[in-house]
Amino acid sequence: MTSELALRGAVFRRGGVDMAGLELLRLRFMIEHLAVHESGWGPAEFAAVANLPSLRRLSVDGATVGDSQIAELSRLTDLQSLRLGAAQPNANSLPSFKRLTRLEHLHLIGFSVDEETERAIGSLGELRSLYLDECSFGSDWPLRLQRLRPELHLHIDGGHPD
Repeated sequence: MTSELALRGAVFRRGGVDMAGLELLRLRFMIEHLAVHESGWGPAEFAAVANLPSLRRLSVDGATVGDSQIAELSRLTDLQSLRLGAAQPNANSLPSFKRLTRLEHLHLIGFSVDEETERAIGSLGELRSLYLDECSFGSDWPLRLQRLRPELHLHIDGGHPD
């Protein structure tokens, strides 16, 4: 039973919220923005956050992310902005990005973007901005993406803390 209380956003530092905390947020609030720094999140936390139906923006740093976690996030049908920072360089293929159909802003930090993930991200019709920090990808992918989607704001950086 979800409360009618609206909590616009919550920020947790050094982890700060686990599965039980996410469940408590779901039961008490209609949360729209969640940021978790140095999260240490894995599959259980991504499954729990996917139960926050009003979530529109999610920022998670220090996460262990695989395709099943991205698939969990696809249950968030109103998710518009996603910022994911990998706990360690992430070379997992992430084709489930294509299931985040309402995503407008995507920011990846520390990912190795393979061809399957490139195609999934390129298929996001609502995507307006893509930030790639400390990511590796095929050398011509950004050019191909810009030709296909000239309206897309593409930002590539070697790394900075934002």
